[in-house]
Amino acid sequence: MLENLLNSILDNPAYLAVTIVLITMIMYSVIKKLFKLVTLGITLFIIYCAYLLFTNQPLPNMDELKVQLQKSEDKVSEVIKDSVIDPLQEKSETIKNNLDALK
Repeated sequence: MLENLLNSILDNPAYLAVTIVLITMIMYSVIKKLFKLVTLGITLFIIYCAYLLFTNQPLPNMDELKVQLQKSEDKVSEVIKDSVIDPLQEKSETIKNNLDALK
C-alpha cells in the first residue's frame, strides 16, 4: 500500500510538487519551533547568569554541573525503574502465568 502511494507520487509530477511543498513547510515549521526553543533557553540562561552576578553568587562551575547532572540522572533512572519498569514486569509475569494456567 505504501509502495503504491510512493510510486504514484513519484510518477505524477503534480503530486511530487505538492509533496515537496508540504515537506518543506513541515520542515520549516519544525526548524522555526526549535529556533524559538533554543532562543528561549539561551535567554533564560543569560537571565540566570545576570541574577547570579547581581546577587554576588558564584557562577556555576562546569565540573559541578556534570556531577549534579549525573546525580539527577541516577535518581531519575531509579524512579523510572521503580515506578514504571518493575510494575510492567510484574504485570507481564502475571499475564504470562494466567495464560499458562488457561492452557
